[in-house]
Amino acid sequence: MFGIDSFNSTPVLPLLNMPSHSFILKSENKKTFNALQTEAELLTGYSPATDSDGSPYTLYGIMDNYCPDIGADEVCSAGPFTQFTIRGTGGIETEHSDARWYFQGLNTLVLKDYDNEPSKKSGAVEIDIRNGYQVKLQIEMTDLNQGRAFKEDYWGGWGTNDTDGVLGKGELTTTVLMKGGDKLSIDIDDKWGGTTKFYLKVQGNSIVSSDELVNDQVKITLLGVWAEGGATGGGGGTGGGTGGGTGGSTGGDNTEDSTEDNTATDSQDGLGMGTIALLGIAVVGAVILLR
Repeated sequence: MFGIDSFNSTPVLPLLNMPSHSFILKSENKKTFNALQTEAELLTGYSPATDSDGSPYTLYGIMDNYCPDIGADEVCSAGPFTQFTIRGTGGIETEHSDARWYFQGLNTLVLKDYDNEPSKKSGAVEIDIRNGYQVKLQIEMTDLNQGRAFKEDYWGGWGTNDTDGVLGKGELTTTVLMKGGDKLSIDIDDKWGGTTKFYLKVQGNSIVSSDELVNDQVKITLLGVWAEGGATGGGGGTGGGTGGGTGGSTGGDNTEDSTEDNTATDSQDGLGMGTIALLGIAVVGAVILLR
């Protein structure tokens, strides 16, 4: 039935009824078909971060402890921001008549809008996220007419969330999860040179870049801070590189992607070498039995 030479040739494996496509999509194609990442997925590998006292970060504490007011760009020595610049005079807890900004509690910064007082500048802020951190912020317009109109006309409305890191939208509020290299810039009435009127970069994507005036009081609330690899406990000890400005992230932001690439490569061809070896043994066994 079989000649002796049959054993010296490469056995022909039986054809299996396999689908023509790979079982697992390559990593470069997976994201095309997958839904937006959830907050939990974006925070994989991150843990809640603490300041140098071991306490959760507050927005006021970050400003006061790490980002000194030097009359220019306020570079941060540690913590989740590389820059936290607030323009003009300000106050704490209560609204001062001459303040451009003030804090409500420890986690909400209010930028004031002076519409009818040309001698006063409205508020402005720049926040740059440090590599190795993720920061959850809520940005809120306060005037039902002006704020809502700005969001609808220049901020993509308040409907579906169409970008990774945009966690929620309302008529006046938007909640975002920002990573290292991301930036928020607001100059309410374009009164401060060097600060963009409105710019927002989330998870590496520039989602708002408006040359129109915000022209509305804005509240920025800190909702959470996470550090890559674990809680810092030391005011940014494990927070990654220094980052800065609008520069890109150079920390460990690509860890998950590279893991996905390896997984996809290992599995993308459907049948592994181990499976092929087993099929070869089965064919040889069948030949011996038929003899």
